[in-house]
Amino acid sequence: MADLEIKDIITLFIGIISIVIPSYIFFVTSPNEIKTPAIIVFIGIVIFIMIAIPIFYIYKRWVILNKIVKDNNKELKELREDLKNQEASFQIEKRLSIMENIMHLIIKNKKSQIKIDPRIIFWILLLLLLLLFLKTAGFFG
Repeated sequence: MADLEIKDIITLFIGIISIVIPSYIFFVTSPNEIKTPAIIVFIGIVIFIMIAIPIFYIYKRWVILNKIVKDNNKELKELREDLKNQEASFQIEKRLSIMENIMHLIIKNKKSQIKIDPRIIFWILLLLLLLLFLKTAGFFG
């Protein structure tokens, strides 16, 4: 439940005073002295309060809910960005794992005559680093 702001308290206070003072005057004054325009104005005050207070309440709820929706949208955008970054991290880890396996096979099978030119490994690593740079620079979604 939302806390009452000073404006809400003042609105309720003025509304209560607008009902209490005329009601007190009606009880203190004899019925013969009460004029018809005074009764019409009092009824107008009551109707105005009965219409205005719910409208103020609905407006305040709308403002609060609108703020909540904006905050949730902002949080969703942040979560989407985090998810994209996490997916990129998983792809990088997968590529690094493949490279580790290849390097392990190269080192393990060095005696078994796997002849890979070191320049090819350099090219692969350099291309992977270039792709990583382009991805972090935003060229790949």
